[in-house]
Amino acid sequence: MLRPLTNSSDGDQSSFSDDDAEKKLDVSFSPLKNKPARHLNGNPCCLLLDLESSDNVDVVPILMNGKDTPNLISTRVPSRCQENASFIIDLDALENRKDVYSDDNGVWRPTGCKSKMFNVERGAGGKVVKLIKVGKGRRPGFHDVTVCTRTYVCLSCTSFHKTLVTVEYGKDIHQWFPLVLLTYYFVGSPIKFEVRAHGNRKTENLAHVRTEQSTKERVRENLKKQGSKRALFQTVKQAGGVCGAESPSSLPRNTRQAAHLKKKEERSSMHPTNPLAAILELQKSTFPGFIRDVTCNDLPKVMLFTDQVDNLVKFCCLMKPGLVSELGVDLTFQLGPFYVLSKQPFET
Repeated sequence: MLRPLTNSSDGDQSSFSDDDAEKKLDVSFSPLKNKPARHLNGNPCCLLLDLESSDNVDVVPILMNGKDTPNLISTRVPSRCQENASFIIDLDALENRKDVYSDDNGVWRPTGCKSKMFNVERGAGGKVVKLIKVGKGRRPGFHDVTVCTRTYVCLSCTSFHKTLVTVEYGKDIHQWFPLVLLTYYFVGSPIKFEVRAHGNRKTENLAHVRTEQSTKERVRENLKKQGSKRALFQTVKQAGGVCGAESPSSLPRNTRQAAHLKKKEERSSMHPTNPLAAILELQKSTFPGFIRDVTCNDLPKVMLFTDQVDNLVKFCCLMKPGLVSELGVDLTFQLGPFYVLSKQPFET
């Protein structure tokens, strides 16, 4: 039986002390047991992982050097896994990275998220050889990666939990390291349970299945050319049909879901993204330090009076004697906290 990953924080306390500013760890070797891979329910894309330890000091090198052991990496999210099990999932092998949240076990409620910051040292061939834990007192941005441990409880069976361990370069899922560790475990003896309906559905008692994000994207694409019913039928056909689909979450739910996606798409098209707001968001999150400043000024205003009109005549009328045409270019640059004005007049 695997040790629950929720106890990893205890293991970290034995390896790390919050009072220590930095601590080097040798992570050159993977702590995996040399056992043949086992498949979940006969699915060769879901490989059960046998871990000796679930501490961060052991989990992180498995993820960052996991490409060295492709025979232990799963390329699909386990469907309806109701046992103590661990999987290394390759997010890049999924059609959409957010598909990792769809496992056909109903609603999961987040119970916590613990993060630790590390600097990474690489050896020959780019392999991770050392991790340097960054203390909590350090300023943000002075670390290479953040290791996050997210915990969830299943609302269909409150003794069933899952943990997702990720190595992140940013908050967005597309900024995560492609390999993540997904662990399911029971508090107590494992049991089989029925997936319950979603708490928001008052009139129906059907088991709730979270639709994969990739399936929703296919529905949206089909809705651009067809109505809700036809788009739903086409999406089911693309997934292999009701009997040939990989999992229930790879199928769209019903025409109501398709109609909701269509309405949501129409609302978003009516209110396009403000380009200025998008740039400001990039400055805060995606490219901090790259976009140094965004200056918002009023649109230029031009008011012509007698002197301005006379100057226009002076600049443009070269054929009249006594008049000189001048060309001036003013360029202003921002260099740090200073504004530099460059001006060069020309006379003809």
